[in-house]
Amino acid sequence: MITTIKTSEENLKNIQPIIDKYNAIVYIDKNINVPLHGFNEMLNIEFDDYRFHIQDDVVLADDLDKYLQQLNMFLIKNRIDFLSLSAAPNKRLTAEYFVGKRIAEYRNDRYILHDNKGIIYSKKLINYMKNDINTPNKIFEDELSFINFVLGKHGIIGYVHLPILVNINNDLTKQSNSLFEKNFIKEYYNRK
Repeated sequence: MITTIKTSEENLKNIQPIIDKYNAIVYIDKNINVPLHGFNEMLNIEFDDYRFHIQDDVVLADDLDKYLQQLNMFLIKNRIDFLSLSAAPNKRLTAEYFVGKRIAEYRNDRYILHDNKGIIYSKKLINYMKNDINTPNKIFEDELSFINFVLGKHGIIGYVHLPILVNINNDLTKQSNSLFEKNFIKEYYNRK
């Protein structure tokens, strides 16, 4: 699994530790105001099986880099093409989380995901995206509307990891997102 990060020139220095730790491929989006510009460019990044994509304004769970290896095997075994490690709290996900569910179905609800931040894509899904990015007579307002279009068009079921392991880096979401567990992975490996 490779890690990719979309950022701007201004934020590049702030995420250098993440770049180094994850050996991430970085894309500097110079046309940030053009919908899907950077996303479209990043579709051409080559990889073997899965790509973990984040943006420059996230907080990652501790030891996520180690857990990604295990997730990669899980995704291959279960033939999962889309797994979000980030989500906004909502009633359904919160209920599933509190009963101990670790993977919940993503139901193309654009308000669940935090944009395109903390998503693992399969190579198959990226290939569908490459083919569908220029769909005639279809205008996508943002990355999520495009992702939802591709998932729906190809009948791909997406999933959300519970707890979430990638959160938006601002004080409000850090305080209010009851689905984010920064220490989940350490605790997970301590229980094993």
